[in-house]
Amino acid sequence: MAPHLVALCGLKHVPTRHGAAITVAGVALALFRAGDRVWAVQDHNPYTGCGVAGGRMSRVGRTPVVVSPMYHLVFDLRTGACLNAVDLPQQRLRTVPVEVVADVVHVDVTALRADQRDRRDWAVAARVSA
Repeated sequence: MAPHLVALCGLKHVPTRHGAAITVAGVALALFRAGDRVWAVQDHNPYTGCGVAGGRMSRVGRTPVVVSPMYHLVFDLRTGACLNAVDLPQQRLRTVPVEVVADVVHVDVTALRADQRDRRDWAVAARVSA
Protein backbone atom coordinates (compact mmCIF):
# COMPACT_ATOMS: atom_id res chain seq x y z
CA MET A 1 0.00 0.00 0.00
CA ALA A 2 1.31 3.45 -0.93
CA PRO A 3 2.30 5.78 1.94
CA HIS A 4 0.00 8.57 0.69
CA LEU A 5 -3.14 6.53 1.38
CA VAL A 6 -5.10 7.18 4.57
CA ALA A 7 -7.46 4.59 6.05
CA LEU A 8 -11.00 5.93 6.51
CA CYS A 9 -13.33 3.13 7.56
CA GLY A 10 -14.31 -0.46 6.96
CA LEU A 11 -15.99 -1.25 3.66
CA LYS A 12 -19.11 -2.47 5.50
CA HIS A 13 -19.59 1.04 6.98
CA VAL A 14 -20.11 2.65 3.56
CA PRO A 15 -23.80 2.37 2.61
CA THR A 16 -24.84 1.03 -0.78
CA ARG A 17 -27.84 3.21 -1.65
CA HIS A 18 -26.73 6.61 -0.34
CA GLY A 19 -23.41 8.24 0.36
CA ALA A 20 -21.48 8.62 3.58
CA ALA A 21 -20.17 12.08 4.48
CA ILE A 22 -16.66 12.26 5.90
CA THR A 23 -14.05 15.00 6.32
CA VAL A 24 -10.45 14.14 5.50
CA ALA A 25 -7.60 16.66 5.77
CA GLY A 26 -10.16 19.45 6.03
CA VAL A 27 -11.98 18.41 2.84
CA ALA A 28 -15.63 17.26 2.94
CA LEU A 29 -16.01 14.04 0.94
CA ALA A 30 -18.90 11.77 0.03
CA LEU A 31 -18.20 8.03 -0.26
CA PHE A 32 -20.39 5.79 -2.42
CA ARG A 33 -20.24 2.01 -2.74
CA ALA A 34 -21.42 -0.69 -5.12
CA GLY A 35 -20.27 -4.13 -3.99
CA ASP A 36 -16.52 -3.93 -3.34
CA ARG A 37 -16.06 -0.69 -5.36
CA VAL A 38 -15.96 2.69 -3.61
CA TRP A 39 -15.85 6.17 -5.10
CA ALA A 40 -15.01 9.41 -3.29
CA VAL A 41 -16.13 12.82 -4.53
CA GLN A 42 -16.26 16.26 -2.98
CA ASP A 43 -19.39 16.61 -0.84
CA HIS A 44 -20.29 19.86 -2.57
CA ASN A 45 -22.55 20.17 -5.58
CA PRO A 46 -20.86 22.84 -7.74
CA TYR A 47 -24.23 24.04 -9.06
CA THR A 48 -26.21 24.34 -5.82
CA GLY A 49 -23.62 24.32 -3.02
CA CYS A 50 -25.46 21.54 -1.18
CA GLY A 51 -23.88 18.24 -0.18
CA VAL A 52 -24.22 15.16 -2.36
CA ALA A 53 -23.68 12.49 0.32
CA GLY A 54 -27.44 12.37 0.92
CA GLY A 55 -28.03 11.68 -2.76
CA ARG A 56 -29.16 8.36 -4.15
CA MET A 57 -26.59 6.14 -5.83
CA SER A 58 -27.71 4.61 -9.11
CA ARG A 59 -26.43 3.66 -12.55
CA VAL A 60 -26.86 5.09 -16.02
CA GLY A 61 -26.07 2.07 -18.16
CA ARG A 62 -22.81 0.83 -16.62
CA THR A 63 -21.86 4.23 -15.22
CA PRO A 64 -22.12 4.60 -11.42
CA VAL A 65 -23.82 7.90 -10.59
CA VAL A 66 -25.15 9.90 -7.67
CA VAL A 67 -28.42 11.79 -8.01
CA SER A 68 -27.96 14.98 -6.02
CA PRO A 69 -30.73 15.58 -3.48
CA MET A 70 -31.34 19.14 -4.69
CA TYR A 71 -32.61 19.51 -8.26
CA HIS A 72 -31.75 15.85 -8.98
CA LEU A 73 -28.57 16.58 -10.91
CA VAL A 74 -26.83 13.35 -11.94
CA PHE A 75 -23.05 13.09 -11.48
CA ASP A 76 -20.76 10.36 -12.83
CA LEU A 77 -18.89 9.02 -9.78
CA ARG A 78 -15.85 8.07 -11.89
CA THR A 79 -15.25 11.47 -13.50
CA GLY A 80 -17.41 13.89 -11.50
CA ALA A 81 -19.12 15.10 -14.71
CA CYS A 82 -22.74 16.24 -14.49
CA LEU A 83 -24.73 14.19 -16.99
CA ASN A 84 -27.99 16.14 -17.10
CA ALA A 85 -27.15 19.84 -16.76
CA VAL A 86 -27.51 20.43 -20.49
CA ASP A 87 -28.55 24.09 -20.23
CA LEU A 88 -25.87 24.99 -17.66
CA PRO A 89 -22.09 25.44 -17.95
CA GLN A 90 -20.33 22.11 -17.38
CA GLN A 91 -19.06 21.74 -13.83
CA ARG A 92 -17.72 18.67 -12.09
CA LEU A 93 -17.51 17.17 -8.66
CA ARG A 94 -13.88 16.71 -7.67
CA THR A 95 -13.00 13.04 -7.51
CA VAL A 96 -10.48 11.49 -5.11
CA PRO A 97 -8.65 8.19 -5.77
CA VAL A 98 -9.84 5.35 -3.52
CA GLU A 99 -8.38 1.94 -2.77
CA VAL A 100 -9.98 -0.84 -0.76
CA VAL A 101 -7.33 -2.95 0.97
CA ALA A 102 -8.38 -5.86 3.21
CA ASP A 103 -11.94 -4.45 3.43
CA VAL A 104 -10.67 -1.02 4.59
CA VAL A 105 -11.39 2.08 2.49
CA HIS A 106 -8.39 4.36 1.85
CA VAL A 107 -8.17 7.72 0.03
CA ASP A 108 -5.19 9.36 -1.61
CA VAL A 109 -4.32 12.39 0.55
CA THR A 110 -2.01 13.85 -2.10
CA ALA A 111 -5.13 14.57 -4.15
CA LEU A 112 -6.72 16.23 -1.11
CA ARG A 113 -3.64 18.36 -0.49
CA ALA A 114 -3.68 19.49 -4.13
CA ASP A 115 -7.35 20.38 -3.67
CA GLN A 116 -6.51 22.49 -0.61
CA ARG A 117 -3.70 24.28 -2.51
CA ASP A 118 -6.11 25.03 -5.36
CA ARG A 119 -8.66 26.48 -2.94
CA ARG A 120 -6.02 28.61 -1.19
CA ASP A 121 -4.72 29.89 -4.55
CA TRP A 122 -8.26 30.75 -5.63
CA ALA A 123 -8.95 32.56 -2.32
CA VAL A 124 -5.74 34.58 -2.65
CA ALA A 125 -6.57 35.48 -6.26
CA ALA A 126 -10.07 36.56 -5.20
CA ARG A 127 -8.65 38.84 -2.46
CA VAL A 128 -6.08 40.35 -4.85
CA SER A 129 -8.68 41.15 -7.51
CA ALA A 130 -11.15 42.66 -5.02
